[in-house]
Amino acid sequence: ETALTIVRELLLTKRPCVVVEPSAERLARLKDLGDVPGLQGDPTEDLTLRRAGIERARGILLSLPTDEDNLFVALSARGLNPGLRIVAKGIELQSHAKFKKAGADVAVSPAYIGGMRMVSEMVRPAAATFLDMMLRDRKSALRVEEVEVAAGSALEGKTVSASGIGERTGALLVAVRRAGSDDYLFNPPIKTTIAGGDVLILIAGPEAVDSLRKLASGA
Repeated sequence: ETALTIVRELLLTKRPCVVVEPSAERLARLKDLGDVPGLQGDPTEDLTLRRAGIERARGILLSLPTDEDNLFVALSARGLNPGLRIVAKGIELQSHAKFKKAGADVAVSPAYIGGMRMVSEMVRPAAATFLDMMLRDRKSALRVEEVEVAAGSALEGKTVSASGIGERTGALLVAVRRAGSDDYLFNPPIKTTIAGGDVLILIAGPEAVDSLRKLASGA
C-alpha cells in the first residue's frame, strides 16, 4: 500500500511522523515497521487532525482511498495550517488541478510514476538498478536530499571547494537551486559561491544530512 511505503520511508530516513488511520487493525500493522506514533480516527475530521498536531506540523501526506477524500482533507488541512506543505495522492490525472485549488502543493499520480518507472527499466536499466540499490539499502539509506543554506551560516559566501561539504559530511553535491528562483545549477563548479537561501541538492544518508544541516543553519 502507498501508506505503508510512505511510513517505511519516513522511518528509514529518520523523519518524525504521526499516522492517522481509522482502522485499529491497520494501525496495529504499522507497529511491524517500527516505533510509529499512531492515532486512530477519521482524518476527514478537523478534530482528528488537530489531535495529530496538524497546527504545528511541517507537512502532511494524503493517501486516502479516493481523490474526493484526499481533496477534502487537503482543504481542511490548509485551513488549519496555512504554512503546511501538502502532498496528496491523486488517482485521476485530471483531478490534479482541483488539488491545487484545494490547497495541495503537489498531487502525485501512482499510475504516472509507475509508467515512468517502466520506461526507465527499458531505456536506462543500469540507472534504475542503481536507484533501487539506494532505496533498498537499509544501512546507508542514501537518498537525493535537500538542505537550505541559512543567511549567516558557515556555508554562506563559501565556494563549493572551500565549503568542504563532501569531506566534512560525506554528502555528494549534485546541484544548487539558486535563492529566490527555480533555476538549478547542476554539477556546480568548485568555484561556485554558495549564497544564503540557496538549496543544496545532494546524495546523502540521514547522518550526512544532519551534519550538513548544522553547517547550513544560521545558529
